[in-house]
Amino acid sequence: MASRTRPVTSQLRLSAVVEHNSVTVHNSATFFNGIVLLGAVSQSTIQGNKVIGDVGVAMGAGAIFPGDQIDQPISNRFFFNDIASVLASISAIFFDSTTMNNIVRGLCVSVIDLGTGNDVSDRNPRRQAALNVMATRQQQIQRALQAQSGARAPLNRVDPALTYRPNSFWSSL
Repeated sequence: MASRTRPVTSQLRLSAVVEHNSVTVHNSATFFNGIVLLGAVSQSTIQGNKVIGDVGVAMGAGAIFPGDQIDQPISNRFFFNDIASVLASISAIFFDSTTMNNIVRGLCVSVIDLGTGNDVSDRNPRRQAALNVMATRQQQIQRALQAQSGARAPLNRVDPALTYRPNSFWSSL
């Protein structure tokens, strides 16, 4: 039987320009988003867009499948998008753990950045100070979750000596 393998898409990088759009999202608890890059998207420019309404995430990037290290959004630019009036249930800007070297400039209402080398900056010093505190907190949470998942691994192993064997009790009588 021939084995099926997933095609390698890391060489297929998609880049785009998304600019001067108005996106309105209503009645979205967490699922629907404004402008989000998914998969192997790199060197794209997202600028001058306006997102309004209630969304899960106003702008962001991530893998199509959680934890996919092949199709990563890398080196994208989010410049001066208007997300000031968005009501985000998760975060206005969200980068998952597969993102790398993405840049955000302009108003940053709220940010969750779990990626590597992403650069999110807001020119307002008071808001920037709050974002630095939030970024530090997000990094601490991420480290704690990684440590917790590493500490749990040995607990998931089952000791064969402790496994229940229904016939072993009756055979000992």
